[in-house]
This record gives sequence, C-alpha cells and structure tokens, in this order.
Amino acid sequence: MQDFYIGGVNVPAWVYVPLVYLAWVSGLTILKKAFFKSILQFAKNTKTRLDDLFVQAADFPLTLLIFTSGGAVVERFMPVPAEAELTNHFLVAFKAVSILAIVLFVDRFSRGVIAAYSEKVDILRTSGGIAQGLIRIIVMALGLLILLDSFGVSITPIIASLGIGSLAVALALQPTLENFFAGIQLVIDKPIQVGQFIKLESGDEGYVHKIGWRSTWIRMLPNNVVVLPNKNLINSQIINYYYPQRELAVLVQVGV
Repeated sequence: MQDFYIGGVNVPAWVYVPLVYLAWVSGLTILKKAFFKSILQFAKNTKTRLDDLFVQAADFPLTLLIFTSGGAVVERFMPVPAEAELTNHFLVAFKAVSILAIVLFVDRFSRGVIAAYSEKVDILRTSGGIAQGLIRIIVMALGLLILLDSFGVSITPIIASLGIGSLAVALALQPTLENFFAGIQLVIDKPIQVGQFIKLESGDEGYVHKIGWRSTWIRMLPNNVVVLPNKNLINSQIINYYYPQRELAVLVQVGV
C-alpha cells in the first residue's frame, strides 16, 4: 500500500487509513450516544414500553453498522482509486453486515416485547422462553435466506424443501398443533383466565392454575390438578363463575 500526500505532507498508508477509520467511527459513535440519550429520556416519559424496547434493540445493531461503514468510508476517501475487486468486497461486506444488523434488531426487539409483556399474558407467563426461542429461529432463518439471496444464491430450492419438510412435520405433529392454536385462541378470546373458578362440561369444578401452549391445568377443590388438552377445552362448554363478575345469584327454595 503506497503512501499518501495530504497538504504536501507525506503520510504513510498505515497511518492515514486507521486515522480516517477512527475519525469516522468515533464521530458517529459520539453522535449516536447523544441521540440515544435524548431518545431514551423521551421514551421514559411515555406510557408504553415499546419505544424503550425499540431503542434498546437498535443500540448494538447500529453500533455494528457504524464500525462496518468505516471500512466503506476509508475505501471511498482514499486519495487513489481503489481496485474494483476491493470495492466489491467492501460492498458485499457492508451488505452482509446490514442484513445481520436488521436480523439482530428484529430478534432483540421481538424477544424484548415477549419478556416485557409476559406477566400480562397468561400463556407467555408460563411459556415465554419457548416463544422467544421460536421467534429467534424464525427470524434467523429468514435472515439467512435473505442473506443468501443477496449473494446471488438461489433460495427457491431451499424454500421448496422447507415447504415439503414443513408439511411432513405438520402432519406428524397435527395433534400438538391443534392444541397449540387452541391455546392461542384461549389467550385471544379469554373465555377463562388464571385464577378464575370454572365448571367443566364433565361436571368438575376448580380454579384455572395455568394456561400453556398445549394444555390447561385446573386445580380442583380437593387440591388435585386436572390437565386438559387445549383442543378439548376450547370445544367444550364451560361455566365461568367469575364472568361477568364474581358475585352471583343463588336460588333458595323456601317452604311455606
């Protein structure tokens, strides 16, 4: 790598290139910290936690982009034109890191939302870790497909293989998937919630102890627990003694 002349002064390449890189990265890092500080201050004054989670999730991916963009800046502002192959390497690297940063942001934000609202959603309270794991797998898989496609790799055979494999898995796990979607329906419709006293179609009565992805646990009056598949629960008739309110009317026959 040859030396550069800046203002008539001979600057060795091993000095010029790191200085340009450090100046760019340091400047953007300072701006990012100042911007994030003001944004976090604003987010603390809002009622929702989504903006806080958004800023926290964007912190590391944005830092990753800043460090990667330094290489592109060094290549662009070199006093001599860079070779086409070197420029192409910089562009490919920046594209890959940009996709990685977006994937990391989506992963961190989605998992943060699940963790933040797990106490408010019954099914997430008991299965939040599973939900975070599923979200991470889906986001990483989509990010990998986008990355391969950006590099010119045909992802059509991969998607076709995944479709066939998903169909086979869905057929093999049909009962589990039925209970899974029934659990989602229980969470959305909220016919029952944890802590409520209900009566099942079989005549058993008890308190809802836990609503999971596959089953719902009912604690009976003798302090036993009945585990019901969500599919059976969603298709049966249930009496919820806590709806619309806990107070209820009782008919008492009085002889005259």
